[in-house]
Amino acid sequence: MSPSDVNEVEQAPDAARRDVLAPGGPAGSSVAFSLSAAEWAQLSQLVADARELSGKLPPGAAPASTDHPRLVELRSAWDAFAPAAAAWPDQGAPWLKTAAKAIADLGEVSAPAAYNPLIATLKSMGEHRLTTEQMVPYLIALAEMSRAAIDCVRWAGIAAEQVGHLAQALSRLNDCFDRTERNPRVRVMLPECGALCLSYGDDGLACAGDASRDDPRHAWELRPMLFGPYVFVASDGRLLVVVWQKIPGIGVIPSRPTLISASEPAPTGFTTRVAGFTLPPGGHAGFIQNTQSTDFTLDCAGNDGWEDGTRVLTFRVNDGPNQHWRLETQPWNFGELAFYDLVAPIAESSASLVIERLEGEWRSIVNDFRRLVGKLTAPVNPPTPTMFVLAMETQLAACASLAREARAAAGL
Repeated sequence: MSPSDVNEVEQAPDAARRDVLAPGGPAGSSVAFSLSAAEWAQLSQLVADARELSGKLPPGAAPASTDHPRLVELRSAWDAFAPAAAAWPDQGAPWLKTAAKAIADLGEVSAPAAYNPLIATLKSMGEHRLTTEQMVPYLIALAEMSRAAIDCVRWAGIAAEQVGHLAQALSRLNDCFDRTERNPRVRVMLPECGALCLSYGDDGLACAGDASRDDPRHAWELRPMLFGPYVFVASDGRLLVVVWQKIPGIGVIPSRPTLISASEPAPTGFTTRVAGFTLPPGGHAGFIQNTQSTDFTLDCAGNDGWEDGTRVLTFRVNDGPNQHWRLETQPWNFGELAFYDLVAPIAESSASLVIERLEGEWRSIVNDFRRLVGKLTAPVNPPTPTMFVLAMETQLAACASLAREARAAAGL
């Protein structure tokens, strides 16, 4: 809460102050608020989870690849949220309790102790215009109460800023996460053989596809394995594997890649291996090789005339153009995927709504106290005992209401 915020209240026009003092209206317009026990627990758990995760994700660690700007943006958002969450138990939450106790002291102790004796005296007086000398003790009480209320504006403002810092950092993390698609699907192009890409037919066998067509069979989820290779996953969830054919007298040799479900057995006379594939370097054309047959690579069959539907085999490396594959975009690596999955429970948490509500409540308390300061500094007109009693009782009710509101907003 900056000094200018308080000055804005203190310099409010008299007309505005008189409007606030009009009989019948409470100090604030906010509705009574409190988080449920489950919501307070949810907030605490979110912070605890974030603090634990911070130990696993040191600041500045990967991902930092410009191949995935959304992922870099998400990492940046996490690096902003993590310290805010780490500071909350020792710096954020205590401010809420400190502010609430100061406001409660005003509403439940200081204000009644200062005003009730004066109200009793005023009620014993006749209905007449008070002299300047008679008004002095009441004006002094109003001035002291005004200073106390301004202090509460500051306390509530600091509490609102503490919640707001956490709320804004989590909101940014939520937004970045929502904009980041997990491990987007990739087209695997065959740039030296026309507009072709890796696809598969109705029989599940690998083939070339016409890249000019929008076909879900052309898009692959490349799931990274721990040590570098990738598993190819089709749009229907089946895995691309190398079929190994058993040939008597020769042995087992790799043949045509095919799609299978994770639990599907190999056909008679064949065996399948769900091994990862090594990929060409980013932005370049190269071989796609099964890690268990490094002398072989994916190969678009034939020496020319490649077209939509041409078979894709596993063939010995010969460096032909029909073996030069290029990824249209780079897939995520294992570290990037692990980062996304670790952050996901926090970034998807509904606790963001709880924190936003909490920030809104403390902002409301700030505004309510500003209106109360306006009441305390407004002239009492006409200066009769009845009007002074009305002003003081209205302010007492406002202070009591704000005390309850602040306690609820601090979980007290």
